[in-house]
Amino acid sequence: LHSMALVHDLLQQADNVARINLAHYAARLIEELAHTYAVDPARIMLETELEDVWVGLDTATPCGLLLHELLTNCFKHAFPEGQTGRVRVALRTTAEQTLMLQVGDTGCGFPDDLDFRTTDSLGLQLVGVLAEQLQARIALERAEGTHFLITFPMAESTTFLPDN
Repeated sequence: LHSMALVHDLLQQADNVARINLAHYAARLIEELAHTYAVDPARIMLETELEDVWVGLDTATPCGLLLHELLTNCFKHAFPEGQTGRVRVALRTTAEQTLMLQVGDTGCGFPDDLDFRTTDSLGLQLVGVLAEQLQARIALERAEGTHFLITFPMAESTTFLPDN
């Protein structure tokens, strides 16, 4: 609900209600989730690399929900018992005309014996459903923590602002 309310808030501020800047949305969502989970910056460093990409609601909503779920997992599970580390979120376009969302941490790691695609976890099931909605591919890298890489095709209405 929080992610969808944030989309609504950003749409009210936008000149074009058909599209929002996914980078701004992601940045606000990251900030609000860090606040909600009382992330201590002395213990968990947040890093972002967010490219300005304008998307429609059909992309922004499931992408925001995906980000919300994966970040929540980082904040709740990656750093038990005062462990320190880093959480990184990246969003960018690729040469293959896809969007790439990376969410990762240097925490305790995703269990080797757990398949995120077939788990009983409602949150990870939701990640799978949202990825399907975006026609996304999900890869999980377990080296040095947990790192999810989600790539999905850009909708025709997607535009980006290249670096100057």
